[in-house]
Amino acid sequence: MQISSHTLVGLLTVLLVFASAVYLLRDSRVFDDAEPLACTEEAKLCPDGSYVGRTGPNCEFAACPDNGVPSQTDARTVLIETTIGEGARGLDVYVTPIELMEDSRCPVDVTCIWAGRVVVRVQLESGLGTAVERFEVGTEITTEAEIVELVEVRPTPRSGTALSPDDYTFIFRITKRTDNVL
Repeated sequence: MQISSHTLVGLLTVLLVFASAVYLLRDSRVFDDAEPLACTEEAKLCPDGSYVGRTGPNCEFAACPDNGVPSQTDARTVLIETTIGEGARGLDVYVTPIELMEDSRCPVDVTCIWAGRVVVRVQLESGLGTAVERFEVGTEITTEAEIVELVEVRPTPRSGTALSPDDYTFIFRITKRTDNVL
């Protein structure tokens, strides 16, 4: 059985078209086995009180205004940034994180049923005395003269990356109460 040159050219053309189609489909990620990335927490509270959303393929948050440096938001409210064992002062309140008790937050590169939480033990000192309190993000501790709230914990966890207590930065909002009677 002989194959004519026209048939051979036709077969080679079909083979070339098939190979090109496979190459183009692979290049367009049709055969990509990577799992889609689902972001947790759609917004982040910045130290200046504003919020930013996620951007990019790795679920990173957009940059906060002023590079995330805490600043005074009004005459009665300040934001302070501190770490484990390092205190910071704002509105005559000294805040010192003592111990990271729990960090069960869902890594940004994993899909979780529960967002998790961060619990940190903190020493508060003011003119009214000293107290040790447990803080979670968004929970306020109210004293006779001020309200202290943990508003953000950095860094955001990623799967496969272990964090030590020294890696953490805590941002607290301190607000002087105007309804207090001393």
